[in-house]
This record gives sequence, structure tokens and C-alpha cells, in this order.
Amino acid sequence: MLTDKEKKAAKAKEYREANKEKVADKKREYYEANKEEIAAKKKEYREANKEKIAAKKKKYREANKEEIAAKKKEYREANKEKIAAKAKEYFEANKEEKAAHKKEYYEANKEEIAAKRKEYYEANKEEIAAKAKEYYEANKEKMLLTSAKKRAKKSGLPFDITLKDIVIPDVCPALGIRLERGQGKVQAGSPSLDKIVPHKGYVKGNIQVISHKANAMKLDASAKELYNFAQWILTVYPQISEKEL
Repeated sequence: MLTDKEKKAAKAKEYREANKEKVADKKREYYEANKEEIAAKKKEYREANKEKIAAKKKKYREANKEEIAAKKKEYREANKEKIAAKAKEYFEANKEEKAAHKKEYYEANKEEIAAKRKEYYEANKEEIAAKAKEYYEANKEKMLLTSAKKRAKKSGLPFDITLKDIVIPDVCPALGIRLERGQGKVQAGSPSLDKIVPHKGYVKGNIQVISHKANAMKLDASAKELYNFAQWILTVYPQISEKEL
């Protein structure tokens, strides 16, 4: 047999089921008329019970972490464009503040950060090197293009090349050495994007990929200067043999 309390609860439930739209309208009406008071009470309750609330949340997360993770993943998959757009919007609105905060944090913790980075690198250097090599192989033309674009902007040089304009040969056309990336640093045979005529900039028909060593030797010399240099080399080393070459 039901108690009076249980009978009342059953009747209330029955009424809500039969009148849910009416009940929802009343709740909405009440909320609109009292939202400031409701917000203040909620805030007051949270402040008075924050430890209790935090403990409940933690307990719930621990008991349901797999389900929560699955729901989050499902939501991200269904809303990735929306999430990306919001993240971009937030970043644009707060980039200066975030940059300042990041800089401030780094300045206050740089020794700890450096130590953690070193520790991580030492524990994972083989994996890091493998990933860097894999990334480089898949993106080497893109990396040359991006670096050239930055240099052009910094120096005020013309720039109209695209990824299709960059062709990396196996061997340096100037020195005949194999073109390959250095381990963690630039080496003589590292591919380098050269401006054939330096002042023309990175424009179609004026670029070639040569070795870092050849580009360093060429630097920003004009065609005439390079010709004079070649003539000088032939004068200084007239007896050089094919074996020495």
C-alpha cells in the first residue's frame, strides 16, 4: 500500500505527463521572471558547496569515464567543423592575451620547461628522429616553399611560385653531391632553394634546388661575378686533374 507521500508523487508525475507542454511553459515563464534571482542562488550554492560539487563530479567521471570519452569523441566527430570554427574565432579574439600569457608562463618556468623538453627528447630521440624524417620526406617541397616565402616577405622580394614549381633532384646540379637532409641540422648536401638571379626573387623560372653548400658558395653573387669567380678558379688551379675532381 502506498504512503501519502508516494501517492502525491505518483499524482504529480501523472499530472506532468498529461500536461508537459503546460508545465514547460510555466517553468519557462517562471525562469524568465526570476532568472537573476535563480542565477544568484545557484552561484551562492556553488560557492558554499564547491568541494562537495567537485567531489560528486569527480566520482561521476570516474564511474563513467569510458562513456564520457565515447560521447565526447562522437560529439567531436559530428561537429568538427563547428568546433574548428569556434576555436579559430576564439584564437583570433584572444591571440594577444594568449601570447602574453604564454610568454609570461615561459619566463617564469623556462628552466623547468627546458629540463622537461630535454628529458622527453632523451627518452624519445629515436622516435622523434624517425617522425621528423618521415615528415620531411612527405613535405620537403612544402618546407622549402614555406621558408622561401618567409625570406621573400622579410627581404621584400617578389614571390609567385607554388609547390609545383619546386623539383628536388637526387644530386646537386652544381656540385654533383647527393641531396639529403641533415640529422637535426643543415649539412652540405641539404636541399636549398636558390634564386638564379638574386634580385628577381622567388618567381617562376628563377628558382632551382641545389645543395646548401652550392647555395652558400653562390650566395647573392651576380652572373658576372660568378663567371669571374669561375675564371679565377681556372687560373689558380690550372693543373687540377679529373682524379682530384
